[in-house]
Amino acid sequence: MAVQWIKEKWHFLGMIPLALAVGFIYIKIRRLVPIMIVHYIMDIMTVAGVLTLSM
Repeated sequence: MAVQWIKEKWHFLGMIPLALAVGFIYIKIRRLVPIMIVHYIMDIMTVAGVLTLSM
């Protein structure tokens, strides 16, 4: 019975590094999304400007 309890707790402890990694990636993505949106808008404006000038 004690072995089963230890296995259950060990499984839970094994999930902590995974949770930290997922949280770290989430924070990085959340910080990068506004930058990605700005770059996307700038790319669209650049393409629109090039097409306008080439006409």
